[in-house]
Amino acid sequence: MGRKAQFTDIEVFDWLGRHLAAAPSVTVQQVSKGTGVSVGSIYHRYGSMDGLLATAWLTAARSYRALMGRPLGRLGEGPMRRIALHAGRWAEARPALARLLFCVPERVLVRGLQASRWRQRLRGKTRSMQAGLPDSSSRMASIRSGRSLVFLS
Repeated sequence: MGRKAQFTDIEVFDWLGRHLAAAPSVTVQQVSKGTGVSVGSIYHRYGSMDGLLATAWLTAARSYRALMGRPLGRLGEGPMRRIALHAGRWAEARPALARLLFCVPERVLVRGLQASRWRQRLRGKTRSMQAGLPDSSSRMASIRSGRSLVFLS
């Protein structure tokens, strides 16, 4: 039986989101110093900086998608309004993950998915998650990047 984990992914993701929202790059050494988690523990759990970024992005995206899937099935209730309301509720309940999705440029996080080892390992997971994303995901990305404004009735 292994040792009990000394840190949680959310603790690391919280620090990572705060850091990446302010600065677009990060090293394993910075994560270690900022979180108090040893460099060895970070490499053991995530494999690499790209692995950490990929895991953080997939965890946040899956969490967001899991919440969004249920209410979007009903028509006639203003789907964009429902998305915005549920996104707000989700963000309040999961601030560390919300910061990763809404405050950190996606290109910074998904760079981890570009590494060939992670691409192979996560291909099925990302494909199934992307297949289930609502059509509004590109609209939400546009909103997140500041390219458009949203007015809710």
